[in-house]
Amino acid sequence: MLNRKIVKRAKAIGRPARTPAAVSRGFDRLSDVVLALDKGFAKLKPPYWAEKAAYGYLDDLRDLGSALDSGSSELAEPVTTLSEAKQVDGKINRALKAERKGYKRLIRDIGAIPTLGGGGGEEEAPGTDGEQQS
Repeated sequence: MLNRKIVKRAKAIGRPARTPAAVSRGFDRLSDVVLALDKGFAKLKPPYWAEKAAYGYLDDLRDLGSALDSGSSELAEPVTTLSEAKQVDGKINRALKAERKGYKRLIRDIGAIPTLGGGGGEEEAPGTDGEQQS
């Protein structure tokens, strides 16, 4: 359900903007989508082997939201220079790149689920009872 709401809101933002004020509104709306994703994701309990990546991804999402909010306020000013617009663009692109990298790391870590019981007192993967299944 959360995914459908986020996708629907994100698609509504995808229209081209012609003025800095329209771009500012788009950044503001996109920031709201990132916030909704953050709130939904924060409610999930990641598996123990992916906690570091999950919390890192939450930090990346929050940084992206912050960059979008900052860009929105910069472009909402009555006069925006090309230099300021390029700075906003660079900041948002860096945040997007970090978010993508964090997402890939999260998927990789969650996908690396141990399938055999570990010995020596280590934690085992959910659904295993410490014995190999054939």
